Amino acid sequence: MNVTEAQEHVGAALARLREAAGLDPVTFCELAGYDAEFLARIERGKYNSVTVRVLCTYADTVGIPVEDLIARIVEPFDELANILKSTKKKENAK
Repeated sequence: MNVTEAQEHVGAALARLREAAGLDPVTFCELAGYDAEFLARIERGKYNSVTVRVLCTYADTVGIPVEDLIARIVEPFDELANILKSTKKKENAK
């Protein structure tokens, strides 16, 4: 996964969390104090620097602890890391 794909993954995960909370983009922006274009850039993976502040704002706005939000974002990365480790172990065993 390259940087662009990672940004898109994070943005899509944040959009899914917003939608799961039943918030449309307009309502989310009102609650979070975000501009609609800023939200769109984040959720499309076009914002280069999703900060801890952004993650905390998302978590607060959708009503979950920030550690849960982060866990939901990184879960696919953990799965990918485990697959890569397993593949490497098999290659080294040969």
